[in-house]
Amino acid sequence: AYNIATDLLSGKDPVTGSPNNFRNTILPITAIDNQYAEPMYFPEVIFGLNNRIRDEIHKDYFSTDLADKNILVAGQKYISEVLKYENLDMRSSMWTNVNRTSKIDVSLFTRYAVRSVEDEGNPNRYAVQPLISLSELYLIAAEAADSESDQRRWLEELRVNRGFRSTKNTGNYTNLQQLIQDEYRREFYGLAQFFYYLKRHNIKTISNQEVKQVNMNINRYRLPIPVRETDNRL
Repeated sequence: AYNIATDLLSGKDPVTGSPNNFRNTILPITAIDNQYAEPMYFPEVIFGLNNRIRDEIHKDYFSTDLADKNILVAGQKYISEVLKYENLDMRSSMWTNVNRTSKIDVSLFTRYAVRSVEDEGNPNRYAVQPLISLSELYLIAAEAADSESDQRRWLEELRVNRGFRSTKNTGNYTNLQQLIQDEYRREFYGLAQFFYYLKRHNIKTISNQEVKQVNMNINRYRLPIPVRETDNRL
């Protein structure tokens, strides 16, 4: 995984080692004008689905039209203490603050929302559902790197692509494994990939939206087989 990710990020074919056009076709959004508002970072998508009902995820879980007991929200404590966005981190724009009758001072996740009339006419903006993106290659490279210098290199490139100005933006971090975990959480919040990072490392506790510790075990990491795949089996 490390060799494939780093070869692609370095503009090489992972099989032959010859130059390829990957880095000329899959671009970080910071390299393209006026892409910051694009919630799924379409220019960075390597492989994804065209899900024409993707906005229903927003309507079913994150919309202000939902009743308090049904809506998924995050408190400001979770935003500040768990996601811990830093200055200039463009991923913080995926949230909007709202007041609810029983949930005061909370934030709604807006990444799945259709942002404007223009979005509705542009399937790249409201229908793409990424399966693997450029940012995941950076995180795979950082997670699998053998040396601290390589871990910092790939993390710093990812963070520059999220709005950080300095190419030496991990200098204040001594626990790089924690930073890698935090970057996975920030990058893939709401997209499900972070679950597999937690399972891969057998993380024992996680924070819920109220910043309370939840104990994890093998049963919580084992996804159930859908009933429709087990019904009527002999």
